[in-house]
Amino acid sequence: MHPGTILTDLSRHISAEKISASGAVKIDGEMTFAELTDERKTPQGGAATIVWSAVSSQLDGIYCQNIDIAPLALPDGGKPGSPGVCPWAADKEEAKRFWTLSEQLTGVSFL
Repeated sequence: MHPGTILTDLSRHISAEKISASGAVKIDGEMTFAELTDERKTPQGGAATIVWSAVSSQLDGIYCQNIDIAPLALPDGGKPGSPGVCPWAADKEEAKRFWTLSEQLTGVSFL
């Protein structure tokens, strides 16, 4: 599930170099993510997809984005910020491997 780019003050924990490298700030220091779009959201807008994904019984195994079921992106993954799930994010074998590793690292098993 991908909530979008959420405009919060969490960037205060990121170095200016990393923020600049992400494209979030122009050379003159002006924010490039200042206006809200389907991709750039308020914290409440970002939470909407998470809550919707958590409570819908129709979404088992489905990748969600922007309060909808995400389409598969182009095989090359599309450009960053474009809608859709990249093929690597929908890889069931990788998901199982990541889940197992997460349980091992945290010592918590959910199944």
